[in-house]
Amino acid sequence: MDGSIFDYKMPKPYQKLLDQIEEQRFSAKEIARNLGKNIIKNFQDPSVIPIIDLIPKIVKEIEEYAASPLFRDPDKLDALKQSLERKFQINGKQRAIAIAKIAVERFINELQYCNNPTNFCQKLFKQFVLDTYTAEFEAKAKATSKICPEIFAEQLRQIEQITDHLAKQFARTGSVKGLRLPKSPKADRRPVELDENIG
Repeated sequence: MDGSIFDYKMPKPYQKLLDQIEEQRFSAKEIARNLGKNIIKNFQDPSVIPIIDLIPKIVKEIEEYAASPLFRDPDKLDALKQSLERKFQINGKQRAIAIAKIAVERFINELQYCNNPTNFCQKLFKQFVLDTYTAEFEAKAKATSKICPEIFAEQLRQIEQITDHLAKQFARTGSVKGLRLPKSPKADRRPVELDENIG
C-alpha cells in the first residue's frame, strides 16, 4: 500500500492553533482539545466518511488473518495487504485515503510483534487519528515553525489521551457521528475561535 501525505500547506484551523502555540496563549491540554475537535470535524466530512466506514471491514479481515495458523507467513501477509489495497479503491478524499493506508500499514507491521493481540478496531482507529494529527499538523508545524521539540512532545501526550477516548467510542459504535471529546474541568474550558472548516 502506498500514498503520499507530503504537503506543508496547513489547513487554516490548524494554522490558528499553531499560532496559539507559538504565542503561548493556551495550555497544551487546551490546544489538544481543539486539535481533537478539528480531527472529529475532518472525519465527519462526507468525503472522509467512506474511508471511516471501511475500518470495521478492514478490522474483520485483519482479525481473520491474525487468527490464522499462517499468521506472520510472508505470503499470507502479502495477500492481506493486496486485499486491503483493493478495499481502498473507493471515492473519497484522496489525502485521507493516503493517511488511512499508512495507518493500516503501520498497524499491520506492529501486529507482527504482538502476542494475543486484542481491540483491533480501537487500536486501528487510534492509529488513524494519530497519523492524521501527524500529517495535518505536527509534521507541517515542525517544518515551518521554531517551536522546541519538548512542546511538541507534550502536545502529543495530550493528543494521545484524547485519541484513546475517541477510539473507545468508535470501537463501540463503528461510527464517527456521535464522537465526543472527554469532559474537561471548567477551569480548562477557555474559548478558542475555530469556526472554519478543514480544507
